[in-house]
Amino acid sequence: MFIVYYSLILMAWVLLLRWPSLDLPIDNDTGARAYHARLILQGEPLYSSHHPGHHLPGIYYTYAAALKLFGDRAWSIKYLTILWTMLVTAVLFRLGKLVGGDGVGWLTAVFYALLSSHVWLWGQTAETELFANLWRSTAVLLLLWLRGRDGERPYFFVGVLGAISLLYKAIYLSPLALTGLVLLADGWQQRDWRSVVRRGLWVTGGVLAVIVPVLLYFAGQGLLARFLYLFTLGQGYVGESGTLVGGFPRWLLYPLLPLYGLAYNNPILLFFSVAGGLLILLTRQNPRGLLRWLTAWFLLSFAEAGVNLELFAHYYLLIVPPLAVLAAWLIWRLVQRVGRTAGRWVLLASLLALVLVASAWQNGGYYVHYGRYRLEQETLADFVTAGWPNFGVRLAQSIIMADYVQAHTNADDLIYYWSEDVQLYYNSQRRVPIDLFWPIDVDYVDGRERIWDTDTALIIIDRTRDPGPPDWLETAVADHYRLETILNEQEIYRREAKD
Repeated sequence: MFIVYYSLILMAWVLLLRWPSLDLPIDNDTGARAYHARLILQGEPLYSSHHPGHHLPGIYYTYAAALKLFGDRAWSIKYLTILWTMLVTAVLFRLGKLVGGDGVGWLTAVFYALLSSHVWLWGQTAETELFANLWRSTAVLLLLWLRGRDGERPYFFVGVLGAISLLYKAIYLSPLALTGLVLLADGWQQRDWRSVVRRGLWVTGGVLAVIVPVLLYFAGQGLLARFLYLFTLGQGYVGESGTLVGGFPRWLLYPLLPLYGLAYNNPILLFFSVAGGLLILLTRQNPRGLLRWLTAWFLLSFAEAGVNLELFAHYYLLIVPPLAVLAAWLIWRLVQRVGRTAGRWVLLASLLALVLVASAWQNGGYYVHYGRYRLEQETLADFVTAGWPNFGVRLAQSIIMADYVQAHTNADDLIYYWSEDVQLYYNSQRRVPIDLFWPIDVDYVDGRERIWDTDTALIIIDRTRDPGPPDWLETAVADHYRLETILNEQEIYRREAKD
């Protein structure tokens, strides 16, 4: 009965933290994926008439499932994210319980729900990391549960879960990398390399059981070359970053950027997780080796999150699962060292209060403005712009632009938007004339003259942010379009009479 009671409390905790996201306009990443998901449901497979650039298909078909289940609206994706987060917290409860008992399990779930909802980690969006964490965490849970147990076939499912993680992004390698390290360590310690090889083969079989059907599906659609082209685009995307920042090597940012991003959001949880990891590595508080492998996952997650050496805060959501477990383990260990029961409760309450205050310091304003909005003391635009300073302004402006496009174009008109705020295509329910619509990918577009085709009613240029429009686009706009208006410092050009 207690497990049901606490589970309901945990679900309510997730719902409370994430409910405001249902009213938050979608960001550019979410909008881009929703646009592709809509076309998937209309019978156009990914990588056919529309291409997501350097991304693998997992997140796009997850979005398509959300739109299919709950309807073609942004709310559907946010709702699925809430339900998905509940599943992740349940998995992490089991992982925390495995390494430290019920207390660690419950604290892990609470900490993950809290930190993964931070607006400054883009936790109120529907970023890929929030969905991939389910498969990543479940793979690690199964791997650690299998430690010290007989049997080789269950490792097949570790491979399956690791491969599903890869389908969300090719860099989500930590579950498989951790599996390889565990198997190598087992072989070295037990001197039973035959068993290790057999387990490795089962893992490989699980990976192939996921990857091969995906390749066969796109090959059957005649899209295998288009699918594999994403790796070429990925190399170009990585190549956009230089080797130096401010005069020093970019690789130095590998640990510094994630540490900065997490410390900015909740330094208390970061401190306890790092301290817990160090304590585990320096002592033998390590039943069945689970805690050390958990610390290894923590470090591997830093590698995943910092791989492109950019300050993209949502990447750091990958670190939150192991961070939550390590912080929960150390806090629970400190509490258990107090002799009296009353003293334990006081210490636990104090440490939890410290964690909550740290989160409220950065994230509290978001909920305050949401409350004012629900009480009709602020408008939706006020909540969005004040609740998420800096970036919220862009979200509010994206809705204004979408309303303008819908009011001044027909449903079958095409539009092209030179901007990173590509959610306009989904919000306005208008198609883009080319398959790759992110500005960073435009150099890879074949036949980019389709941008100024006669069916492209509007071309909109955002000059407020880099990158600026290329010369060839400026020339095409000058030749075929006239300036209709400027909205929020964004130039809207209308096609002249059809040639």
